[in-house]
Amino acid sequence: LNNEALIPQLELRQRNSYGSESAQQ
Repeated sequence: LNNEALIPQLELRQRNSYGSESAQQ
């Protein structure tokens, strides 16, 4: 099972954006 499927879609998008930004920095 994917963690992304567990968390809400809204939070998933926020987390994805945050992770992407963190990875870039």
